[in-house]
Amino acid sequence: MKKLYFLFIVVFVLSSELTLSQTWTQTLNGIPMWAMSKDRYGNIYAGSSGSVKAIYKTTNEGQNWLTLLSGSPSNFLGLSVDSLGNIFGANVSNGVMKSTDGGNNWVNIPVSTFGNKNVQSVVCGKNGVVLVGCNTGGIFRSTDFGATFPDTSLAGVTIVTLVVDRFNSNIIYAGASATTGLTGFFISTNSGYSFSGP
Repeated sequence: MKKLYFLFIVVFVLSSELTLSQTWTQTLNGIPMWAMSKDRYGNIYAGSSGSVKAIYKTTNEGQNWLTLLSGSPSNFLGLSVDSLGNIFGANVSNGVMKSTDGGNNWVNIPVSTFGNKNVQSVVCGKNGVVLVGCNTGGIFRSTDFGATFPDTSLAGVTIVTLVVDRFNSNIIYAGASATTGLTGFFISTNSGYSFSGP
């Protein structure tokens, strides 16, 4: 019995080592990736920057990619997908790109919607909440799936990253970074309507 138990432990340890030693696989070689998001169906979206400014989609865990949107004038610094499958891309000086049909067609939410501030980040919460972080513009908030952005907070702060808590969608985290001005970590407990921080 002891030999059988010992053999079981050896097999378990070896199989664990093999699982942990898997290597990374590279696709979309040569395209600088800046943003990624995954929808509830397992599709992964990637946004690029540099000379190639595009949004890509894979339905098979990165083995093959479709180009959904290309030729953008600005980098894609953030991507998010809401509960309806709407895709939002933070497109810097071009505002936000939005698709309501899986990436077949796109509309532009112009930068003027965000006080003419460059868009750095985007995240989708529940019940139609969409938050957009801007360079020295703070956070713009929509509660109608990105149709309008009437609410603003953290005015003048550069918000480079936004995350919705996966266990409580009322909690949203914001990261601020700038060469001058307010930096640090901010938190909202009311779906991004207001934030507290340093």
